[in-house]
Amino acid sequence: MPKDFGLPPYHFRCRTEVVPVWIDEEVIDGKITKNTSPKAKDEFFRHIDSMGYERVAKSDIYTHGQSGYIKPSKTELISAMNNISDIKTSINNPARQVAISGKIIIIYQDDKVWTVIKKHSQNSAKQYFKNNTENKIWKSESYIFSSMKKVGILQTIIKKIAG
Repeated sequence: MPKDFGLPPYHFRCRTEVVPVWIDEEVIDGKITKNTSPKAKDEFFRHIDSMGYERVAKSDIYTHGQSGYIKPSKTELISAMNNISDIKTSINNPARQVAISGKIIIIYQDDKVWTVIKKHSQNSAKQYFKNNTENKIWKSESYIFSSMKKVGILQTIIKKIAG
C-alpha cells in the first residue's frame, strides 16, 4: 500500500476490514499490465489503470469504430490506461465514463472497456472529450485524482472479495 494510504477505522462505527489482495503482473506485447486474476478466454487483457480500477478489455472493444477514427494497438491502449489525464461521465450515457489520455479516448462501462478511439491529434481528442462529457463531475486537480485512485483500488479489492 502507498505510505500515505489511511487505514481504518474511517468513521464512528466503521466496519471496514483490510485484507490482502495479490496483484499479478503480466507482460503483453512488451507492456506490463497489473491484475488481480488471469484473463478469461474472451478477454484481451485485464489491467489496473492509473485511476486504480481493474478494467477488462474484451475482444469486441475494437468493433465500435466509426469512420474517421484510428484503431489503437493493444500496447497503445495499455499505455493510455496508464496515463489517464481526465475522466468524466458521458453526456450520452450516464452509466459510462469517458477518459482521455493524449490522443486516445477510452470509454468505460462498469469495469469493462466499452470502446477506444484514437484521434488524429491531441486537440481533436480534447474536443471530442469536451463535447461528449458532463462538465460538472470530475476535475483534473491532482488531489482529486489521488483520492479517486485510492477509492478505485479499494473498489477493485472489494469486488475481488465479494466475488
